[in-house]
Amino acid sequence: MEKLWSLYEDILNKYGLVITDDIKIQFKEKLWGAAYEYHPQLVVWSNGKNDLLLDSIKTKELPFDLFLFTLMRFGNYHEQFIYARQVTAHRIVESFHSFLILLKEEKYSSLGGLLRMFLESIAMFEKALRKTQFNISKIEKSLSRAINQRGNSDTIDLGRNHLLEAQNHFTEFENDLNKIVTETYVDWKQYSLNGDLQEYQVKEGFFDPSPQMGYSETIIKMETKLKPHKGESWGMLYTFLCDFTHPSVGSRISGLDFNRSKIHKNGDLWTREMYFNSVSVENELLSSVTKDLVYFSYDLLKLYLDINKQFEGLYKRVKNSSQLLVRNTLFYKNKQNSKTYTMLKKRVNPYNKCICFGDSRFKFCCGNEENW
Repeated sequence: MEKLWSLYEDILNKYGLVITDDIKIQFKEKLWGAAYEYHPQLVVWSNGKNDLLLDSIKTKELPFDLFLFTLMRFGNYHEQFIYARQVTAHRIVESFHSFLILLKEEKYSSLGGLLRMFLESIAMFEKALRKTQFNISKIEKSLSRAINQRGNSDTIDLGRNHLLEAQNHFTEFENDLNKIVTETYVDWKQYSLNGDLQEYQVKEGFFDPSPQMGYSETIIKMETKLKPHKGESWGMLYTFLCDFTHPSVGSRISGLDFNRSKIHKNGDLWTREMYFNSVSVENELLSSVTKDLVYFSYDLLKLYLDINKQFEGLYKRVKNSSQLLVRNTLFYKNKQNSKTYTMLKKRVNPYNKCICFGDSRFKFCCGNEENW
């Protein structure tokens, strides 16, 4: 991390941009740390077939292994949330690192494409956070109603229905995170065996990274007060960065002489007369573009840190709701089948990590009926 940051500081100094120690600390903790240090303990994913899992809650008879897996899945939502950020941060750091290497080697034409990936990753993460904000509000309301019905035997069924609402809302939350972290289109296991490539096919419920998924619209809708140092919006910046994936952009910024190159019109016929400078000739356009890209990299770094603040606030709410969901599921299931608590204690080691993925051992957390 120190080597990467030292390279970045040298480049920023070259272009007259001073970076604060506070940004460096945040980069280390919030981006580098999110990518390489703060890993989830365990990620429990379902296969999207939720009816079977919810039936294990609804029915009186206990298929207990499935019920236990369901509890762990409920308790694991905040771990999935961490994993979504980790995947995003990892992609951003790698794009950022590649950007600095190419910049140092003076390979300019690919720089914008790397910053485009940087911005796309941030935008998809921010979109997931917006949807999480929407879902977690619904989850909290449903859980509150379920908790309020616990003390009245006449309204137990009503409370159980509110609990099922919360579980369904969490499923929506999980599906949104799946679009960031789920398996991609390539069958990597098959590829590792024989190196075969596969035809591109859209799969239901999978995130499609192709342009038609509307990155531009997602970027325009980002909720942040920050703006890039040039342009009125992140959408404008995205349009600029997208042009770097055009085949001709390298020649345009590194060799095309705009003063000598001309377009001629002869009737309905248009011709372009193009002149290129030697790569050794100083290129004002290239210098300007490169400086802007360096500044844009700093803009994007600050944008990620701003979006990450939303993550940290939501994470506490997701973790709290996830644990409440586990405990209330246990409470209502035990009301339905009094063997639940006994079977749970038999099946889970009291000194293992708790099934709600909290900070305490099972014995002192969900293994204690008083905590429900």
